[in-house]
Order: sequence, then structure tokens, then C-alpha cells
Amino acid sequence: MFYIIKLFREFLFSTANNRRKKAKTQNLKNIKTCKLKNYHYLCTMTEKKLRIKDMSITVEQVYHQMGGSPQHVDDSLLDEISEIIVWAEDKIHPSFCYQILRGELTSNCLSFNDSIFHVKHTIASELNGSEAFALFVATAGEGYTEFSLRPDIKEDLVKSSIMDALGSIIAERSADAMEISLQESIDKLGWHHTNRYSPGYCGWDIREQQELFRLLGDTPCGVTLNDSCLMSPIKSISGVVGIGKQVARHDYRCKLCGRKNCYLRC
Repeated sequence: MFYIIKLFREFLFSTANNRRKKAKTQNLKNIKTCKLKNYHYLCTMTEKKLRIKDMSITVEQVYHQMGGSPQHVDDSLLDEISEIIVWAEDKIHPSFCYQILRGELTSNCLSFNDSIFHVKHTIASELNGSEAFALFVATAGEGYTEFSLRPDIKEDLVKSSIMDALGSIIAERSADAMEISLQESIDKLGWHHTNRYSPGYCGWDIREQQELFRLLGDTPCGVTLNDSCLMSPIKSISGVVGIGKQVARHDYRCKLCGRKNCYLRC
């Protein structure tokens, strides 16, 4: 009798152990991994919702974005900017997402298996030395579009101008938050990141944004593309960041790019 009980216990233990192994194997199959030089990185999407309150956006920053002159400050305009910022804090919900992939970089192209981006020489040279790449989207969010299309905003030239400037700042701050999150995720590896670069700049064809979105799941952060490859919400940013031990982030150097009307050009 004791021998039978012992065999039964061994059978139960073996069955449970096999189930655990099968479940572990299945879980590993469901995890997409990218094998880099020294480790396996889980290529799950990182996504985060943000709050405007945490972005420390000031009235002066919005005024400057609107092209306001510091020598001729309109106090009534500053009051209106302040009021809209307060409204926006509860109605606009920015977010970002990024996904890290292993890619191949040449003097003009960045490729991820069959997905090829003709980033051109300027961007390729800035990404040189990267061991992996983060594709990203950052956006002011659908709440921005809804708020901007309100009749009391859309039909008021001053308020619509304030919203346009505020939306640009929110999108940039969202992309900045993405870079901070990305750096935190690679700090333990002793890695750094480059500047972010977007389709439409430095000769990178904006139409290749379609493939970038495909790699991120078509509608990352709820952002969509129209037939002209323009994003909706319009206050959104997409692009690529290089990461690795031998790369670094620099101040944007306008001499690298021939775009005359870039917002970063001094």
C-alpha cells in the first residue's frame, strides 16, 4: 500500500512539473525578444500617459512660442494664456510610446529585417555607434484636438493661436519625457541615447512614416496617419533614437540640416 501511495505521489509531482514546464515554454513563445550583443532585450512596447501639470509649462513659454515680443508684453494676452493652460490641464492627456529593436545601419539607411528607412547620411551619421534603436511616438493626445475644435476656441483667432502654441510645447515635452523614460530603461546597461530624429527632417522622406507606424502597431498612442502621412492628432511626433555605449545626446546642430524653417533653428 505504501509503495502504491509513493508511486501516486510521484505521478502527481511529475504531472505538475510537466504542466509548469509547458506553461513556461508557452510564455516564452509569447514574448518577442531581440538578441543584442550582450543580452536579450524584451521588445514589449513601453507606453505612458502624462499630465500637463507635471510638464511645468509657463505662460511665458507659450507667449514665446507664439512669437510674442518680450519688449511689448500684452498683459491681457498673458491672462488668456494662463486661463487656457488651466483648462488644458484637465482636458488634454498627452502620452508617448516606444519600442526597442535591433537594426542594421549603413551610411544612408536604417533597416529592421525587411523594413528599410532611408534616413540619409546626416541622420545615419548621428546614429552611428548605436547598438539598438527605439522607434517612438509622442502626442498631445486626442483631447487636444477636441479642445482645439471647440467653437469658442476655433472661432477665436487669439485662443486658437494660443492652443496651437501650447500643443506644440506639449508634444515636445511628451517627446522629452519619452527620452527620459528610455534613458532610465537602459541606465543599468551603461548605455546612452542619441537625439531623436523624425521623418520629414534632414532628407528623411516623410512617407516612410507609414512603415514606422506599422512597426509600432499602426495606431500607437491612438495616433493615425492620413494619405499625406500627416499625423492625427496633429500635435504629435514620431521618429527614432539610437542607443548604446558609444553614443551620446548633443545640442541640436543646425548646420547638419538644410531645413530653413525648422523650429530648432536659431
